[in-house]
Amino acid sequence: MATIGVKLNILTCCFRPHVVSFVRYKRTGLKRKSYGTYKNIEEYVESVQQKKEKLEKAKNVVKRESRPRIPVSADVKDLRYEHLGKDSKNKFANMMYNVKTSRYRQMHGVCALHGKQSIKDAINAGCYIRCIYFSSHTQLEDFPIEILSKTNLFLVSQNVMDKFAEKQVEGIYALVSQQDQTTRQKIITRRASDKESVYLPLSLICSGILDARIMGEVLNAACVTGCKEVRVMEGCVDIWNMEVLKTARGAHFKTPIYPSCDWEKLEKFFRANRPQNLFVSSDKPGEISLNDFVSDSHYQKISANSDFFRESVSEASIKRDDVDLAQTKLPCIPYHQMSLSPTSNVLTVGKLDFEAFNFIARMQALGSKCEAVTLPVTSSDNRTSIVTQTSVMLFEARRQLLSNVENSPKFEPEISVDC
Repeated sequence: MATIGVKLNILTCCFRPHVVSFVRYKRTGLKRKSYGTYKNIEEYVESVQQKKEKLEKAKNVVKRESRPRIPVSADVKDLRYEHLGKDSKNKFANMMYNVKTSRYRQMHGVCALHGKQSIKDAINAGCYIRCIYFSSHTQLEDFPIEILSKTNLFLVSQNVMDKFAEKQVEGIYALVSQQDQTTRQKIITRRASDKESVYLPLSLICSGILDARIMGEVLNAACVTGCKEVRVMEGCVDIWNMEVLKTARGAHFKTPIYPSCDWEKLEKFFRANRPQNLFVSSDKPGEISLNDFVSDSHYQKISANSDFFRESVSEASIKRDDVDLAQTKLPCIPYHQMSLSPTSNVLTVGKLDFEAFNFIARMQALGSKCEAVTLPVTSSDNRTSIVTQTSVMLFEARRQLLSNVENSPKFEPEISVDC
């Protein structure tokens, strides 16, 4: 009997906590361990009841009125578009990845524009809009319906678009054709019909500019000052790079731009259209001569002692009997002494290499007045950026033009050819 009593006591000690918890659960619906930090179960029950009351009040609270939706016109609502959901969002991603490569842009002749204003500039220039990716129908309100009805439209979520930008962006992208000869002619015609604006009789040549932001700023400066045209030489950064497009702020569709020009073809063009003045942007004080290009690889190729020169002496581009480069010197003048012709001028900015010097020497031999232009700096050790040089010289040219606009004939744009 004693043994049985001991066993019962052991069982009671083992199962008593569970029995007590079970009874308490049946009475209150609460387990013992659930009120651990409270002094007793009454405090815990009171806190639970307070939480329930808060939840009941929250359910009875009237929901806030949603923001009023911006009304969308019926024409925009009726447009056909494809919704790119989670499964098909790679279509937008593939487009963005492809258009960032220069090979794809050159092969298809396209570029990617971001923002309403850039797309508007492309439409006004007469470029073909291939497709538009938008995050809201309100993004399409400002575009002509006849253009949208002929364009492939794709609805993409804003979160997907934000992945392709460093910060939150305007929810609209477009795949647009690049500027071609037809588009340039439309830009030139539109300029000729503009009676209020005054454009510079100046062609800007960009040489050796490798940075996308610098190229965009230079194109923007040429656009706002009203340059006649911009010719970008081979070796520069691709002007249809997205970073260049962003920094240029629509200059690609407001100014005639000729990309990937060759110095030899450019020389042939200016032989037929000889400029009266040719200015060279320089950050080096003093005149420019052949001695400044001794270390240039092109100069070493055509030096008189090289085999390349003896084999190619019959070519017109290598001959030096018509132009004596050793005697060619460009005098240096400050920017405020620039004297523009009312008919034709050329300004070369960027890196001045031997090929550019050879071109300038031939223009000088044809009778063009060639000068190197510098900006005043505190000391010779300081160097100004390409953007600063270009902006100051172009605005100085515009200041001279506006001061003499009453006496000078209005500039009539003409059709140019690709180089």
